[in-house]
Amino acid sequence: MIELAERFKACIRPYDMAARLSGDEFAILLNNIEGLEEAITVAKRLQSNIAKPLTLIGQEVYPSISIGIASSQLPYETVEDILRDADTAMYNAKRAGRSRFAVFDESMHQKTKELQQLDSDLRHAVANQQLQLYYQPIISLGLRKLVGFEALIHWNHPGRGLVSPDTFIPIAEETNLIYQIGLWAIQEVCWQLASWKKNAAIQIPLSVNVNLSARQLSDSNLVRHITETITEHGIASDEIKLEITESIAMENSQQTIKVFSQLRQIGVPLEDV
Repeated sequence: MIELAERFKACIRPYDMAARLSGDEFAILLNNIEGLEEAITVAKRLQSNIAKPLTLIGQEVYPSISIGIASSQLPYETVEDILRDADTAMYNAKRAGRSRFAVFDESMHQKTKELQQLDSDLRHAVANQQLQLYYQPIISLGLRKLVGFEALIHWNHPGRGLVSPDTFIPIAEETNLIYQIGLWAIQEVCWQLASWKKNAAIQIPLSVNVNLSARQLSDSNLVRHITETITEHGIASDEIKLEITESIAMENSQQTIKVFSQLRQIGVPLEDV
């Protein structure tokens, strides 16, 4: 944090103000700027400076920041209102991807309310089993036969109908519901595989690919849960394949390396997508 604080200071003027609000959240007050473009220039300078590699305990890491900008040109009455809108803009930037910035506008309030409602609905969905897995066949063109399935999660919303994972997975990751959803998905897949294996009409070996999110890798109990679930349902460890995005595979964090190593040790294949 000391190094990051120095990088913040290097990007602003002596009469600007920077403060740490919480664990990984900072606020910067830019005094006497000519307009919004100047604030955007500072945001880009911050992102470029913060992104320089750091060495922590012998490991090189690459920090990134999401930035929300609120302009005092709007009719604010309190400092808290400005911070609230900057925070709203920051979360919009985070939803757009890593290392982004966003400028607050009034439409964000409505979007935030909708996302809050969706978050509330999602918590209800998890508790009331409204999530469903659909199994997309994987066909080997060379062998000309079915070799497995890909598990695709959907949300059967009582009012919206089927909601795709592109809509609700980012919300689940923000609110940490992704851990509960991820474990549920692995449990369901193992149960389904065990059911297929008991069916005498199915004579070919099958496997199911399940998506693994970056946030799930930070769960220290992930590998233990997978091991226990596989054992509980009596399936082989290579019958469940965990799909990871290329960006996750390229990460060099200690936790990612540790989880990948543990998964390989128990025989669970990793598939890059």
